Amino acid sequence: MSVQTWILRRNVHPFAAIHNGGDKSICGDCPMRGIIDRSEGRSVNRQRSCYVSVHQAPNGIWGAYKCGVYTTFDASKHLDLFRGRMIRLGAYGDPCAIPYASWTKPIDASIGRSGCTHQWRNGRFWRFRRLVMASVESIDQAKQAHDKGWRTFRTAPLGALPIVGEFSCPASAEAGSRLDL
Repeated sequence: MSVQTWILRRNVHPFAAIHNGGDKSICGDCPMRGIIDRSEGRSVNRQRSCYVSVHQAPNGIWGAYKCGVYTTFDASKHLDLFRGRMIRLGAYGDPCAIPYASWTKPIDASIGRSGCTHQWRNGRFWRFRRLVMASVESIDQAKQAHDKGWRTFRTAPLGALPIVGEFSCPASAEAGSRLDL
């Protein structure tokens, strides 16, 4: 079983963050965030297409955090949680929302990692290409990311075939759900 990391705002409930735009601080410029509609005197997120159901794990994790269930990460006490296990950087939230150096000890203790970012165009996050893949939505974006030295993860319509150098995610149904991510 892999370790999942969840990137949440400590002071804003995930539901509120997606409807008021506060999720930008943890999701960056991800196109799956949706569009904030501030008409009719309230903020509502429209066209959100993120695969993460915020009412499930993020909601429960945020509630547990607010109740004091989670302690502050201390490498001397918590690195054993990562040993011999895979780590998923950003089961919710973009790994680039966390300082690069904060990932190094958990990654070094783990046997491997997975993760992707939509921040690959921003030169400020170039180092993250060593840790995660660029998340892209088109073949053209994949080529742009490859030109910048990124490996890519491309979402594609159901039934679309991978291009040369791509493969289906081993955890996906079409690839037989071979990995426990």
